[in-house]
Amino acid sequence: MRCNRRKCALNVERPPSRSSDCASPRSARTVFVHGTLASAPAAPRATGRCNPARAMRRHKPNSFSDAVFPPVFGPVMATREVRGGTTKSMGTTDEADDVDGFSSSSPSSSSPSPSSSSSSPSRHLLLLRRAFSSSDRAMSAPATWDGSGTQEDLMYRDECIIVDDKDNIIGHDSKYAAHRFIPEQPGGMLHRAFSVFLFDDRNKLLLQQRASSKITFPSLWTNTCCSHPLYGQTPSEVDVPEDVASGAVPGAKRAAVRKLLHELGIPPEQVPLDKFKYLTRLHYKAADAFAENQSMTGGPWGEHEMDYILFIKPDAPVTIEPNPDEIDDVKWVNREELREMMDPSSGLRWSPWFRIICERFLDAWWSDLERTIESDAHEDFETIHEVM
Repeated sequence: MRCNRRKCALNVERPPSRSSDCASPRSARTVFVHGTLASAPAAPRATGRCNPARAMRRHKPNSFSDAVFPPVFGPVMATREVRGGTTKSMGTTDEADDVDGFSSSSPSSSSPSPSSSSSSPSRHLLLLRRAFSSSDRAMSAPATWDGSGTQEDLMYRDECIIVDDKDNIIGHDSKYAAHRFIPEQPGGMLHRAFSVFLFDDRNKLLLQQRASSKITFPSLWTNTCCSHPLYGQTPSEVDVPEDVASGAVPGAKRAAVRKLLHELGIPPEQVPLDKFKYLTRLHYKAADAFAENQSMTGGPWGEHEMDYILFIKPDAPVTIEPNPDEIDDVKWVNREELREMMDPSSGLRWSPWFRIICERFLDAWWSDLERTIESDAHEDFETIHEVM
């Protein structure tokens, strides 16, 4: 059966149809770019068949500078706010240095303590399958993602939601394709992401150190959980404009519940959707400055994300069983402890998205945590904060 490209382009959220598969060479794939057919290199796949739903995939040519985020301990680039199609400057690097709480002149360092618990990959697969095999309070339908496979498997299999610089959905593609910082796409593909900040009853923040085996940004310290809402999941992780405008963002929250279980072993019932607080969006681009794990063909790698910021303070202590494939260490910290850890003299390395959030926003939100979570005092659903 021939691929019906017109039908494929009708709805980016329609799951691929097996009955519409068509045979085609894998040396190139057909994509739509502004309504014009074009050829693009094919990402390696385990199968020799193509799905016509992939024919409509495209990404908007990068309208921003090809310059990537500076080294993790370098200065923060200028920030812009995008409101209703207009752009507003938020200041220069010098202004960023004046932000209270997380400047580069923080107090002396302290090293994180080793994680006290770990879990085998097989146990995490069992937890995922049990938690998502039937309806529960956090997820209203059986999920289609169980976290099985290697890091490389997930790079090829997980489908990111591709957006433009106004956060309009324009397609979907694999994590492999979206995270390649190569000459043909120096900034990768802009896609949706989320960053979870989980606090305990003492208002301490849970940090994680990404596993040394991670393909992108290995061994870096970062916030509680950072990942991507995915296309084609059940329940859906795709937020429509109405979801974003209202601040509900159920798709991003479902993705957060899924990954908190996968990475940290936190059961979904301990982090129900209605406990998450969506604050705002951050648009940033960062190359993997350390690039230690280039054994997977296709790099170099980076992140170019529309990042949804989610806060949560559960009613009771959460159960933590870190997945060693995802996390090397975890640590609960207060504001002063985080400042000490982020001092350059500590020798610790940090994810670029977490550094941006710390230097621009986190101290104001954290110092006023109860109001941040319980009221609309720090909500900003309209603005897209750009750090390019």
